[in-house]
Amino acid sequence: MSPLLFPKRPYHFLLKDDKLQTDQLNNPLNDAKKAKRLFLDELEAFRNLPKDLKKIYYLLLKDTIEFDAFFKYIDYKEYTTSLNIEINKFFNNKICGNVNLNQIINESPIELAYCLALICKYTYINSH
Repeated sequence: MSPLLFPKRPYHFLLKDDKLQTDQLNNPLNDAKKAKRLFLDELEAFRNLPKDLKKIYYLLLKDTIEFDAFFKYIDYKEYTTSLNIEINKFFNNKICGNVNLNQIINESPIELAYCLALICKYTYINSH
């Protein structure tokens, strides 16, 4: 979720700063604490997304093994009759109007979600 929710920092920040000295052993407790903090930050970031963008991410990713547990954990559900219309409405001329969006939605939903996150990173969408 980190690259979607923090597109300005596309890599998660579970830095192994406790492993800067090579003679140290792994620290699973410290790793778990960092993972928990990252997860809580992701939850907060998702909650703070515009409603329509949350809906788009959910509809793109809810059926993927990589993301379904996140949405189940927060008990988030949305529905739409036309995801491509939702995307075009939210991104309002920020994506190519000639693209076969339905094909990308069906064949590459994860990749599309990441592309939309990058568009959000580089485009200030102030109407939402």
